[in-house]
Order: sequence, then C-alpha cells, then structure tokens
Amino acid sequence: MQNDGQLTVALLISDMNAVREISRVFKQAGVTPYFYETLKEYWNGIIHDVPSLSVVDVKMMSDGELFLAAHPFVQNDELPLVFYYTDETQALMKQAFDCLSLGFIKNELGYSDQIKALLKRVNHFYKLDRENETLKALTKDVDTKVERVVMANQRFQEMNHYNDLLYRMSEDFEKSRNDESFISSIERVFSKYDEIEQYTCFELSANGKKLVGLEGSSDKYFSIPSLWLGQLCKNGIEGFAQNLASQVAFDLMGENLICLNIMGMKKNPDMLMFIQCEDEQMLNHFNWDLFERYLSGVCEHHKLKENPRNLSKGIFLNPWELMSTLDSHAFGKLPGDKVLPSNLLKGDVALMNIDFSDLIDYIRSQKNVRFYWKEFHADFVARLDHLQIDSLRIVSMGVQNMGLLVNENYSEDAFKLVKGLIGRYPFWRFFEETDLVLVQSLKPMLRMSPISSKAYFQLMDGLEFTMANQMIAEEKKEKTKQIIWGDAPDLTI
Repeated sequence: MQNDGQLTVALLISDMNAVREISRVFKQAGVTPYFYETLKEYWNGIIHDVPSLSVVDVKMMSDGELFLAAHPFVQNDELPLVFYYTDETQALMKQAFDCLSLGFIKNELGYSDQIKALLKRVNHFYKLDRENETLKALTKDVDTKVERVVMANQRFQEMNHYNDLLYRMSEDFEKSRNDESFISSIERVFSKYDEIEQYTCFELSANGKKLVGLEGSSDKYFSIPSLWLGQLCKNGIEGFAQNLASQVAFDLMGENLICLNIMGMKKNPDMLMFIQCEDEQMLNHFNWDLFERYLSGVCEHHKLKENPRNLSKGIFLNPWELMSTLDSHAFGKLPGDKVLPSNLLKGDVALMNIDFSDLIDYIRSQKNVRFYWKEFHADFVARLDHLQIDSLRIVSMGVQNMGLLVNENYSEDAFKLVKGLIGRYPFWRFFEETDLVLVQSLKPMLRMSPISSKAYFQLMDGLEFTMANQMIAEEKKEKTKQIIWGDAPDLTI
C-alpha cells in the first residue's frame, strides 16, 4: 500500500472546497493526495495502485448500481478508509459503519487537528503492519528451520529403521550359515521380512553362454526362464549380460526393484539377485551397498563349504572295501581288518543306496544333451558331507548307484536328511540345456539295504529280497492276528 515507504492518499469528496482544504493539510504533512471525481473512477483507479489511505465522502459511497462496500478490497478489509461527512450527511454514516475504517473527518470540526490525529493512527497502523510482516518473516524462517529439523529427524528415524533391518537380517543370515546352500539360506531369511516382496536370482551356466534362472521353493521367489546371451562370458557375468537380465527382470517384476551383484573370485559377479521392495522408501534408504557386500561373503562361505577340497577326511570308501565290510558282518571280521573307524563296529552300521537310474536314463535317451558329470559328483558329495551325518562313508558304485554307510544308531535321521537333500537338489543345474530339464523328474531313489554284499548287489540290480519280503509278510500276518484275537490262546487245529 505504501510506495517506497511513502504514504499515498486518495480523495473521493464531492465538495471542492473541502478537497482543497484537506489537500492543503496533507501537503503540510508532506503528503500530496490525488483526487477522484466519481466512485467509478475511484473504483477502477485503485485496482492497480492501492492507496495507503482513502478519504471518502459518505455521499459518494454509491453511484447507481455501484457500491463502495461491494469493492473486493473493501470486502477483504484490504483498503484503509476514512469517511468524510457533514451535519447534513451525518444520516448517511450508517452504511460507513459496515466498512473497516481508521476514523472519520467532520467538516464542521476543522481539518488540521483531525487529520494530524488521523495521521498518527495511520502511521502507528503501518508501523504495526511492518512489525507484523517482520514477525511473519521470522515465523516463516523458524517454521522452515523446524521443518528441516523434523525432516532430518524423520530421515534419521528412517535410516535407523533400515539400519536395524539390515542388522536383523545379517543376524538371521549368520544363524543360517549351516544351511545346505546359499539359495536355501536366502529363502529362509527373506521369507521372514514383509519389506521384501519378491526376489529372483541368475547364475551363469557352466559353458558361460546363458544366464540360468534359479529355482526356488519360497512363495516370494519369482521364477524367470533362462536367458541366452548370444556371446560368451569368460570371467563372471559381464556387463552386457547384466543389462539383459536387468531389462527382463524389470519388465516381468515391475517397480521398486534393485539388482545386487553377488561377487566371488572373478572380475564380474557370479550371481545377479533382483529384490523387489515393499515401497520406495526402502529402495532409497536401505544400505544396499553394504548388504550386497555382505551377501557376497555369505555366498562365498557356502561355496567354500561345498568345495570338494574341503570334504571331511576319509569320507570316501571304495567298492572293494565296502564289500569286505559287508562280508565281515556276515562271516566275521578278519584279523587286521581296519577298514572302518572304531565307531563303526560289527552290528553298528547301516547301508543306504542312492539309485540315479532316472537321471542316467534321461541323459542316455537325449541326443546332444551335455551333462557335467564331474561337477555334479563333486557338488552332490559336498552337500552330502555338509549334512554332517556321523561317520558317513560314501561309496561310488559306478555312475548309477552311490552307497552310504552310516552308524546304525543314526540311520533313521540320516535317511531323512539324505531324502530331504535329494528332494530339493537342483539336478538341472548340471545340464547345458537347463530349460529342457526343469520339467523332468530326475530325483533318484533312496533305499535301505541289508548288511550283505549279495543283498546289496540284488538291490542295485533291482531285485526284491525274497526272504525279507517273507519276513515282512509274516510280521503283518502276526499283527493282524493280534488285532483280531488279542491275547487269546491259539485254538487253531
């Protein structure tokens, strides 16, 4: 309202004598007012140049259908007004009371003292207005600082939440270090956290020509088919392969997705892990770099654990030693026979056989299908060893059968552990054409064998044990009889 801090005054008065006298008093105070002859002229004139003060004659508050009280500035109390009246127009003051005003000027009381008092009020009014604006600016500045503090505190709380989440997940991974594999460890941990909606993993195939989408049993695992690369990756998953996997994962899984490069001993990642978060906050505030490095360490831990060079000492038994051991139980132990450790004595062993017939038959039935025999055997044996079965001895009876000699006291638990391993073992990983194998059922058969070389040969040949079957039949017959007749004496003639 004030131009460069100067007071501006507008006059809307019908009496020209009064205009001249009021203008003279204002000029003495250093203010030169400007004059409007009609309400319409005043109405339009103040729209772009609002005066600091307007002296309005009560007789000129209306002009036909135009009313001063209807002006937007008046309705919003944004136009400081002073009303001029005489004894004759005093009756018109009633409508002036409806407007915000800083005072009144009565013609008959003289102008000088009234205007001086008015200017004091106006100056004080604008002083308060300036102070108010200053306080508003200070308040706004304080609000801005408070908002920054609140936002900083919110960010701190979010970071603290996600740091705590990282800590809890790391603890869970430490507890799962004895899991069978890195993938099983991932499944166990990720299933506990709602913040992780879905995830998927890619590994490089053995020939380095495609990315293999791993198979997971968790509900959160998002299965993606294998990807042919078109060129060879010689040192881990190279950049072009990473870009291809990222494009496919983002297309299939959607938003809030991040890719973690699981590093090993090679220049490029050994595995790509794509994680879909619950919301964008976790994507932005979770420490993914640290988590990526940590998972790389966990993965390397499992690889070292599964490495055939880290197998338990003396875990292998050759077929000839196994047959001698079985015969020693049937015919007696020979002097100096020290094939087995002291805790596998006569009568304390159990024998299981893993029959890979379905796997071998499938390989033989397919043309131009490559199977990585050596890598499969090394990995499978390492996982058997990782089950930590007491006094386990592994016997390779050719490529189709594998014997497992264990302590009889732990044979039932050992059978369950091996059966569980077979049920979830990824045989498909050792085929060059993994997509063709994923739909096949290649799980081997696990069976217990009597402690006899002859019986074991019969088992491997697929023959039934006549005597064992007869004994089972007799036991069933005896139990049926017990159920029907109870402990009554046998009166059969």
